[in-house]
Amino acid sequence: MTTATPTLTVADITVTTDSMGRPYVIVPDDVARLLRTASLAGIDPEARGIHFESTPHPADSWVATTVRTVFNAVLASPVADEDHHAHGLWQYRKWDGGTFYGWIIGESAWNADTRWWRDHRQHTDLISRGATIASKDRGRLAGTCTFVS
Repeated sequence: MTTATPTLTVADITVTTDSMGRPYVIVPDDVARLLRTASLAGIDPEARGIHFESTPHPADSWVATTVRTVFNAVLASPVADEDHHAHGLWQYRKWDGGTFYGWIIGESAWNADTRWWRDHRQHTDLISRGATIASKDRGRLAGTCTFVS
């Protein structure tokens, strides 16, 4: 049995910040789970340390298309108006590639009232840390999507 890959639209996304002004993108849980899986692709589960980069996902893949939708939602939100340089997306506006330095998380992992995680340890399958779309000057990598864990 094959399940359909969910289509994410800007209307499905909530862009917000926590009490310290850090950006969060809230997406449906089924999308968040798939992005989390994609964010770990190619990373050794036994690896220790920080700043591991996932396997590049092709420009025409569901992952890259979904991340572009996330970028467009952030850029259309008041969060981007506050300081678009701080969130790494000014490059996306100009060169079709850039990095979102925030979190992409599932709806059930976010408490909108407190603007904080519901229970981080219980929802790790719904949390991805940022994403990058390679800019058009990257040759064959242009448009590919990676995550840094």
